[in-house]
Amino acid sequence: MPSLALNRVFFRQFVFLTKNQYLKNPPWVAEETHDGPAMRQCSIVHNFRAGTPRRREVKPLGRGTAGKHPASSIASAPLLQEMNMLKRAALLIALLLPAHAGAQELLLTAPYARATPPGAANGAAYFELRNQGGETIGLRGAHSEVAERTEIHEHVSVQGMMRMREVKELNIAPGEHLVFQPGGLHIMLLGLKQPLKPGELFAIRLELDNGQHLDAEIPVRDMRAGHHGQHHGQHHGQRPMKH
Repeated sequence: MPSLALNRVFFRQFVFLTKNQYLKNPPWVAEETHDGPAMRQCSIVHNFRAGTPRRREVKPLGRGTAGKHPASSIASAPLLQEMNMLKRAALLIALLLPAHAGAQELLLTAPYARATPPGAANGAAYFELRNQGGETIGLRGAHSEVAERTEIHEHVSVQGMMRMREVKELNIAPGEHLVFQPGGLHIMLLGLKQPLKPGELFAIRLELDNGQHLDAEIPVRDMRAGHHGQHHGQHHGQRPMKH
């Protein structure tokens, strides 16, 4: 009986000490921060050799956890941060994809421009366009940094004379193939900022009716016969279309 009573005393003392140790070092400890109380995660790890528990602390991930459930707030913070980043990335991709998809439906091939002599005011660019999509694509203009103005032009017969005029809108049906060439459709470069020299490249942007655009690099060729930038009325022809 004395032995049993002694064991009970030791047991009560053990419980008392353990309880005090737990209250002094709980798994979640409140501490003051600049923006108010925050929670710090701790875990009780028993050191069986020493016979006393020791506390392992995990630093909080950030502020703003006061008044919330510490476990869920701290544990889910990295996951929420990654989800927000993924949402922003998905939104950016969603905004960019339509422009690239629309541009890919309009195929531009065989681009070139004629070299211009020093002092030439205008130049021209040519290429071929094919609508590979299932809907009509509207071409509403063009832009290039090499000229003051960039326009879409065509040649028409007026009272037996070939004249050049600007095309404000050009609709390309599904499967339609347009050839921009001397004497027909072409991109007019008005007010060249500098001569177009053979071997150079310059950029042109085609503006589409849905707000999208198609960018292309135009190589400059040395073509001695005829200078489209100076004598537009000398070219005769029509707009070829193939289906």
